[in-house]
Amino acid sequence: MSKFLVGMLFIFLTTLSLYAEQLNMKHGMWEWTSAMEMQGMAFSVAPVKTTSCVKDSKDYIPNSNRDDGCKMVYTKIKRDSVEWRAECVNDGTKSLSSGKIFYKGTTAHGKIKVTTQGMEMISKVKGRYVGRCK
Repeated sequence: MSKFLVGMLFIFLTTLSLYAEQLNMKHGMWEWTSAMEMQGMAFSVAPVKTTSCVKDSKDYIPNSNRDDGCKMVYTKIKRDSVEWRAECVNDGTKSLSSGKIFYKGTTAHGKIKVTTQGMEMISKVKGRYVGRCK
């Protein structure tokens, strides 16, 4: 009987951990609007719109170019959010990126912080599901 209970507990905990990592968001094409803020900047930058196809967990972080000299050092997926930290080296310049995006079905919002060469840039991000991937 104790082996049965241990087995059931294992199955329950495994299922629970898998459920906890399922993000509350609809897979497909997403439109992202990003507005950058930089301390000491005398002018404002117009928001930038991009789209991305979100098929699985590697796509949950908007505008992340992992093939562009960046390495994820931390990623945490919860039911309603994705949090990360990345280190990038491009042309000998190191930058650190971190952020958290909150998903709610077909909408999302969050912040991305990039630090490089003593400067810190913060982007406020909003996303929305726009349809199937092409």
